[in-house]
Amino acid sequence: TICESIFTLWGSVASELEETKNKASKKTLLDAFKGKVLTNAHSHFDAKAVAAAAANDGDTKYNANRCCAALLSCAGNMPVSAVEGLVMSLTEKLRIAASTDDMTEEIGRELTPHIALLCQWGKEDVVCMSLGYSIQKFFEDEEQEEEPEPSSGSSSGKKKSKRKKKEISSAGAKNSLVPTLKAPAALIILKNIMGGSDASSIAARAKILQCENACKVLESSLECARVVAERIVRTSSGDIIDGQKVDIVIGACEIYGRMALHKEASIARVNNTGDDNNENFQLNENARSLLTWLSQKIAPALNTAQTEDDILGLGGDVLSPIAKSRPKQKKKTTTDSEFGDQSSEPVLESSIGEGQALAVQLMKSGLVIFGEWLAVGGEGAGTAEIATMFASWGELMTDNKELRAELFLAYGRAFLQLAKFGDEARGVFRAMLGCKDLSQEDEKSMKSIFLHAVKANSKMVVEEVYRACENEGGGEVTELARELDDLIPRDCDDVTAVAKYCMMLVLQHPAACKEMVRFASTQLKKSEVDGALAFSERFVGVLVWGAHKSASREVDALCDKLEGKSWGKFGELVMDMKDKMLMA
Repeated sequence: TICESIFTLWGSVASELEETKNKASKKTLLDAFKGKVLTNAHSHFDAKAVAAAAANDGDTKYNANRCCAALLSCAGNMPVSAVEGLVMSLTEKLRIAASTDDMTEEIGRELTPHIALLCQWGKEDVVCMSLGYSIQKFFEDEEQEEEPEPSSGSSSGKKKSKRKKKEISSAGAKNSLVPTLKAPAALIILKNIMGGSDASSIAARAKILQCENACKVLESSLECARVVAERIVRTSSGDIIDGQKVDIVIGACEIYGRMALHKEASIARVNNTGDDNNENFQLNENARSLLTWLSQKIAPALNTAQTEDDILGLGGDVLSPIAKSRPKQKKKTTTDSEFGDQSSEPVLESSIGEGQALAVQLMKSGLVIFGEWLAVGGEGAGTAEIATMFASWGELMTDNKELRAELFLAYGRAFLQLAKFGDEARGVFRAMLGCKDLSQEDEKSMKSIFLHAVKANSKMVVEEVYRACENEGGGEVTELARELDDLIPRDCDDVTAVAKYCMMLVLQHPAACKEMVRFASTQLKKSEVDGALAFSERFVGVLVWGAHKSASREVDALCDKLEGKSWGKFGELVMDMKDKMLMA
C-alpha cells in the first residue's frame, strides 16, 4: 500500500534525518504530517476496516488494517505533540476492544500497533502497568497462599510481593490511557511485541526493556502463572481443566522467558566492547529461575504414572511453533477459548492426564526458549546449566512412549543448539539414544537431527553412538560381524533401536563413517572370554565389509594396524574378511 511505502521510505532515512545537515529536510517531513493528517487518515481506514468486518469482507478489512498499522508506525517517527488527537483515538479504540468478549489472535494483532505506538511515545510504564494488571486480574482468583519464586527484579517475601501486586492493581485500575483488557488480549499484544520483527514492535520492545519499572511490573504479573501451573499439574487425571486457563498459563510463562532473553541481549549489546557480540551474554536470574522451576516443579509431573486413558483438549495459541504440536487426533470439539477460537481444535486421546498435558506444553516451551537462548547467546550463555537440565529432561522420555511422541522433536532441536558447543551436548544426546523406540515420524526427525549434528560436531556424535551400541553380544561370539544386524540383533536388550538406527546413519554418512573407523581403531580391546570376540573386534568386521566404499583409506589403515602376529586369530579373521570383500 501507499501507506506502507511511506513508512518504509521514512524508516530508510530515519537515521540520516537526525544529522544536523538534514535538519531542514526533517522539518519539511514533519510539517507535511503534523496536526491531524495522520489522525484523520487513521480514522478513515479504521472505519473502513470496521465496515468491512460487518460486511464479512475479509480482504478489505485486512488491507485497511495494514494501512492503519503503517500510519501508526509513521506516527512513531514524530513527537507526540506534533500529532493532534491520535492518543485520544487510540484510547477509544482500546476501550472498545476492552469491552469485546470475542478476543481472537486477529484482534490482538490489530491492537498491537496501537500499544506499540504508545510505548514509542514514552508511555511504556503506563502501558505495562495496564497490561500487567490485566494479566494479574485473571490470576487473582486462582492464587493460593504459596507465591512463585521471585526473580532478581522482584520484591522478596510474601508481604512485599502482595504489596507489589496491590500497587499494580491500584495503578492498573485507575489507568485512563490504556483501559483494562482481558488477559488473552494482553498476552497476544505482549507476544507480538516480544516476538515481532516489524519496526514498531522492535522499537516498543526496546522502550519496555529500557524501563526498569515496566519490566518489574510485567515480570511480577507473569510470574503469577507459575502458581496456577503448579496447581494444574498436580490435578488428577479425571479432573476437567479450563482450556482458557491452560492457554494463558502457557502464554504467560513463555512471554516471561522471552522477556528474559531480550533483556539480557540488550544488556550484552550495551556492555560489549570486543569483537564477539555475545561475550557478555549471561544466564540472568529470571532465566535461571524459569529453568529451575521447569526442572524442579514441572518436569517431575511428567514422571507420574497414569492408569487410564484420558481425553484432553488443550487448544489455544501456544506462542512457540514447536509447542503447538499435538498428539494424534481423535475427534473434534466445539470448546472456545478467549485466547483463540478453538472450534477447529481436536480433542486428543492420550494416556497422560490433563495436568501432565500442561506440563508437556510447558516443557516444550522451555526447550524452545532456551534453545533460542543458546542460539543468541552462544557458548557463554549458561551452556553448562542448560545442558544439565536438558539431559535430566531427556531421561523422562526414555521409557515413556507418550512423552517421547510429544517432546522428541522439540528436544532434538534444542540438542542441535548445544551440539555446536562440544561436550556440553553429550548428556542430551545420550538421552535421545536411550529412547526405547521411535515412531516413523520421529525416526524421520532423528535422521534430520543426526545430519545437522554431524555437521556441528561429528566427533561427539560418533563417540556417543559407538558407546550406546557397545554390547557383549549375549554370549561367546567367535565370528566377525558382517552386517549391523549381525552385530546388534533385534532382540539385543543392551542397545535401543534409536542407537542402532543412528549407527546405521553413521555408516551411511561418508564423513561420519570415516570418523567412526578412526575412533573404532582406538577402542580395540580383546574379550575377557577366551576364544570369544569383544564388541570392538566384532565391529571391525562391519567396518571392513560395509565401510570400504565411503572410508576406504581409513579401513585400509585399520587393517594394516591389525596385520601381524600380535592380533592372533582376530587379525587373521580381519584379513580373511578383507580378501572376501575385495573378491565380492
